Amino acid sequence: ADGNFDVQYITNAIVNYAGKVTWFPPAIYKSACKINIEHFPFDEQNCKMKFGPWSHDSSKINMTCDRTIVDQEDYWPNGEWEIMESPGQANIVAYPCCPDEYYADVTYRFILHRKPLFYVVTLVVPCLLISFLTILVFYLPSDAQEKVTLSVSILLALIVFLLLIPNLIPPTSTTLPLIGRYMLFTMVLVTLSITITVVVINIHFRTSSTHVMPMWSRVVFLKFLPKLLCIKRPMQEKGSKKKYRALKKVKPPFSSIFTSISSVFKKEKEDEKPSTYVLESITPSLLEEIESRDREFDESLGGKPLQQDCMEIIDNIEVIVKHMQAEDEMEEISDDWKFMATVIDRLFLWVFTITCLSGTFGIILRAPMLWEAPDHHPVENYTRPTVVENQSYDELVALGKVKEGLYD
Repeated sequence: ADGNFDVQYITNAIVNYAGKVTWFPPAIYKSACKINIEHFPFDEQNCKMKFGPWSHDSSKINMTCDRTIVDQEDYWPNGEWEIMESPGQANIVAYPCCPDEYYADVTYRFILHRKPLFYVVTLVVPCLLISFLTILVFYLPSDAQEKVTLSVSILLALIVFLLLIPNLIPPTSTTLPLIGRYMLFTMVLVTLSITITVVVINIHFRTSSTHVMPMWSRVVFLKFLPKLLCIKRPMQEKGSKKKYRALKKVKPPFSSIFTSISSVFKKEKEDEKPSTYVLESITPSLLEEIESRDREFDESLGGKPLQQDCMEIIDNIEVIVKHMQAEDEMEEISDDWKFMATVIDRLFLWVFTITCLSGTFGIILRAPMLWEAPDHHPVENYTRPTVVENQSYDELVALGKVKEGLYD
């Protein structure tokens, strides 16, 4: 408490006919209180003020409690704290320094309830919104490099809010405030999201030339988890269908001639059958076109046979087809890695959603003030002091430590 106990204003004392003196000296006393910030900003504080003499024991000065509740008629409401209860009681205390002497005092307890609206608007709600932004990191496409940027931005925002807490609450190392625990929980989530995002991006850009997908990964991430997470993979077209679709883009006359000639001469080359097979496979209309094309090629190539040109074309086409097949295989492997990254993103989207919701309700809603009635600490309506040594007033009289009739 503040060491200045002098009365600054002189007031008159009222003496009645029975010798009772009434004196109301105006004074302002300051007292220190141990603060428990475990549930900040939804906390309650229990502070007490003890009034009693140090130089006179209870045999010389008697102190009684006429009111068990502090008179708040002249109390000016505070914008941050609300007095829920202010019970008071009289006590007789035996201190270790003077075990044979008992001192009387009157102790008032103030149950203070913090008004949390300011802190909810400036701290709790922004932290809740920032923590739920972590979930959106896994909703971005797996090939977006902005995923890491978003995660780092969320982490920086949390650090800024964490730096504001020491300016709003008294510094103490006895306990960690509720809002601080929630920020640390969110910071751990954001740090994990950054780590997982880096891994997902690495998986997304893997290729067949750099990594080989293990069989267990293929079973877990490409077959089991997609069914569990309700992810349907788009149907992939086979390589032959892609080539057939590419051939359809060629002009119809040349395409039909080209495919017919290719099949005819390739068959003749492989089976080494007589030319009767060629004649049976070529229709009259196609034969006329082949002859006209043959004359054109002979004129342009200086009389080079058409069959030799077609065989060279077929060989080149085989090389192209093999190259396209290799590209298709590489593309399929790359698509597997991309789909695996998408599955991991969706998996952690649900994991972080459940973790964020459960952590929010598990930390914020732990404050007793949100669920329980205020701790009023009611006291009985009496004026006789309570002996701290667990001895009754009659026992003290019998022991001769207190004069009989002192508190009557």
